[in-house]
Amino acid sequence: MATEGESHGYRFIPKNKALEEAWHGGGKTATIAAASVLLLVVFYSLGTNLTGFATHIQNLELLLNETKSTLDDANNANIVCTANVASLGGNLTECRSVLNNQSEALSSCLTKRDELSLHSEQLDMLLTQCGDDKNEISVNLESKKRDYDGLVRSNVRPLCCSGFDVVNSRSVSWNLSDNAITCGSGSYTVNCASGETNY
Repeated sequence: MATEGESHGYRFIPKNKALEEAWHGGGKTATIAAASVLLLVVFYSLGTNLTGFATHIQNLELLLNETKSTLDDANNANIVCTANVASLGGNLTECRSVLNNQSEALSSCLTKRDELSLHSEQLDMLLTQCGDDKNEISVNLESKKRDYDGLVRSNVRPLCCSGFDVVNSRSVSWNLSDNAITCGSGSYTVNCASGETNY
């Protein structure tokens, strides 16, 4: 509180007597010093805390930037991955379509193979039957040829040999052409006495 007669500044007047004595008795300087030290400690502590807080804010900003960068990279990778999945999905659809077509072609091929196998079995049966028929025909043909040759041999002598030829054991030439026997010339001969011929 200012007293009369003092027109400038501020004058501290403690109400406590002990404080007033300490104030006037040289404690004024110590009090100011203590207050200054206290203010220095407060400002230092406040400055340290503010510096730490600013550093913490800066670290958080760096972490946030790194997180954003990582998130951007992850988003870009996700876009690429989604495009790849879409592309692979298209490839898979195309592959399935080709597989279905190939499966149908394979099924058709297997059906054709079964049909051809059945035809082959039928042809084998026909071939076996044909072989059996051929053998039977060959046997019949040989038998008929023997019968035919026997018939020719048995008829050459009576047709080509006279009684005189038989008595004299003459050999007479003869030939067979168009199932007809001609006597007197030809590549075959018959012994009129024995009936043997080179036919």
